[in-house]
Amino acid sequence: MKGVDRVLPNDRIQPSFGQALLRAKQAGVTVWFLKTDPKPDALFVTGAERDNS
Repeated sequence: MKGVDRVLPNDRIQPSFGQALLRAKQAGVTVWFLKTDPKPDALFVTGAERDNS
């Protein structure tokens, strides 16, 4: 989506995912997020960015 430059896990809804993501980063896994352009009947990937947090 346009204007998004940071993506975070929703720890309130699924804390185990946030914990696993943090452990993966600490273990050296490179995390990327996809930039998208959502439409009513499709989701277009418009780019990808490396998570530098």
